Amino acid sequence: MDCRSLPRGNTVRGYVFDLQKYSVHDGPGIRTLIFLKGCPLRCVWCCNPESQAIDDEIMHYPDLCLGVDRCGLCLGACEAGALLPQGRGITLSRQACIQCGKCTRVCHPGALKSTRQEMPVEDVYDYAIQDRAFYRRSGGGVTLSGGEPLYQFDFSLALSAYFRSKGISVVVETTGYSPWEKIKALAEHADMFLYDIKHMDPEMHLEYTGVGNEVILENIIKLEKMGVPIKPRVPLIPGINDDHDNLSRTASFIARNLHSVKTVGLLPYHRLGLPKYQQLARHCDVSMVLPVSRSQWRYYDRVATVFASQGLRYTLGS
Repeated sequence: MDCRSLPRGNTVRGYVFDLQKYSVHDGPGIRTLIFLKGCPLRCVWCCNPESQAIDDEIMHYPDLCLGVDRCGLCLGACEAGALLPQGRGITLSRQACIQCGKCTRVCHPGALKSTRQEMPVEDVYDYAIQDRAFYRRSGGGVTLSGGEPLYQFDFSLALSAYFRSKGISVVVETTGYSPWEKIKALAEHADMFLYDIKHMDPEMHLEYTGVGNEVILENIIKLEKMGVPIKPRVPLIPGINDDHDNLSRTASFIARNLHSVKTVGLLPYHRLGLPKYQQLARHCDVSMVLPVSRSQWRYYDRVATVFASQGLRYTLGS
């Protein structure tokens, strides 16, 4: 959707990079996903690289460009000289770009797009409330995603409190990498946490995500003691964290420390985010990793056996 088409209000404001309706994988029932900008992690397999930086970034889709001979409005809008003609289209200098967004506002075909929109809580609510009937019938609601919702703590807290005050369920997707006080405060307005456990080895976690896992594991134990429903989720990245040792340690940790948890969400690696790296002119460190097909049941049977040995069930894709 184009967030720029939504009205403005006067409540707490934050940065959103997408709003997505009719999700059935990120919490119970039919949900609206609220994707927030900013994340403290830099997972090498991240499928939403546009979510990582809190600052705006320009995504460039050359195939959508009408050509400078038919349009060229972006060249006149760019005061930094970051856009130059190249062939029938344009080239974008990331070094010269000052992220003012003027080019995106005149690019009607969408060849240049902003990655964030500042929005007040009330406008996010107005968008999501259009599907309230679906929430009621399915037991759904809204899910705060990202990025990392806790990176914009004040906005996430205001969103959660506002939606809950209107009787709408709130689910939070999180990396868990945050001061405990923030997670605790947000938990008071959330119905459920979808909590990622990416790797059990601290050094491997640091290598592949940019941060250690100590705080993440400590926080999920504290959250479980609060009695808030939690669904741990494990991204399965071939050759990085899907080995038997790491999966066994993950299953053991969950069974030993999260006594209310009976089901783990397994997130198969996919390559849908790779074009985004090109659109942001970034390198993807796992671009050569091949996903495991869901038809390769031996792979998932092996994973299921590991979690079943600890009395845990699993779901794929959520």
